[in-house]
Amino acid sequence: MAQHTNLMMQMLSHILVVKCIEDLLQSLYFFFHSPKKHLEFLKLVGLMKVKGNKILQNVKTCCINLLNPTKWFLSMYMPLVAKMVEDSPFLMAAQLNFKLLCDVDLFISLFCLMLMLETIHGLIKFA
Repeated sequence: MAQHTNLMMQMLSHILVVKCIEDLLQSLYFFFHSPKKHLEFLKLVGLMKVKGNKILQNVKTCCINLLNPTKWFLSMYMPLVAKMVEDSPFLMAAQLNFKLLCDVDLFISLFCLMLMLETIHGLIKFA
């Protein structure tokens, strides 16, 4: 079952929206990869009273690994936007991330992808 799921996700990865979602999650991971930026982000999360965890890296070899980063992203959306706005004047990566975070099509597609991943995850758990 997991083999079929991975093959399906490889096919979906060729769809532009899915590729953009994967790229966004990967970009956010690398943006906060430094301890300094991650600490700044955790402080911002604390100020906004949101529960923050370390950002999860998407491992592209298995679709289930995309589920947890997607959940994290959706739970941290507001602090992410705030951090990108704060860093945009200084960092080109923040400007690009902010542009992606404000893309309505990408955001709606992210919800649809998450629902599909949760369904697949549930099927694999019971298989």
